[in-house]
Amino acid sequence: MMDAIFKNWTVIRIVKMIMGILVLYQSIVMESAMLIGLSILLCLIVLLNAGCTSGSCSTHYSSSKRRNSKR
Repeated sequence: MMDAIFKNWTVIRIVKMIMGILVLYQSIVMESAMLIGLSILLCLIVLLNAGCTSGSCSTHYSSSKRRNSKR
């Protein structure tokens, strides 16, 4: 778990973390509980490197299956 937090920081991951922190700051200023919760969730997803951008939700779809199926 600690490896996911401290390793593999790419430019996109850093940008997403900055955006999450900015949204968190703005939601605190606006006093919006829903946005605070969503921005904390966004920061946690980036911090733990979870989600589809980390390559953890690949699909096993083969293009040959599509060609062989009838429509």
